[in-house]
Amino acid sequence: MPPLTKEEIKQCKEAFDAFDEDRSGSIDLPNLKLILTKMGCPPSDVELHLMMAKVDRDSSQEMNFAEFLSQVAREQSLPKPEDADVDNREAFEAMGGASDLSEGAKIEKLTSFLEEFGLQVDLNEYEPKVNEETGERTLEYDNFVRLLTPPKKPQEITKSLTRNGPTRLY
Repeated sequence: MPPLTKEEIKQCKEAFDAFDEDRSGSIDLPNLKLILTKMGCPPSDVELHLMMAKVDRDSSQEMNFAEFLSQVAREQSLPKPEDADVDNREAFEAMGGASDLSEGAKIEKLTSFLEEFGLQVDLNEYEPKVNEETGERTLEYDNFVRLLTPPKKPQEITKSLTRNGPTRLY
């Protein structure tokens, strides 16, 4: 990924500092959303949580400036096709799936992520695989995409996702 220019880093630092109200050197999710919106890239709540999941190594739900710069550089380097596959692959990787699709998204991460949003999803409907050596449960990419894709029939929506009625994941 190409490095950010000095001017881009300066703009990022100004935006970051403006929202680091307690001067702790990190920002939380609501402030991150404000920064990105101010920079002209308003994320959805799902995108915001996925973004945080990619960089938040200590699960503090906060991002320091280095993590923020890394994320900005990563986002700028991504192709901008209309195709949702780029977003699906990023989400898959954020949930522990391998970029080459050789390893599935981790059920444990998916469950935690969905619970954070108050979503109730029976992941067994998406045919998780179990690693016989480790016991770890994963979703292969095709089933992960099926999870992200809203069902076509109203009864399938209410069956799969419930949060005060039918809800889409993206």
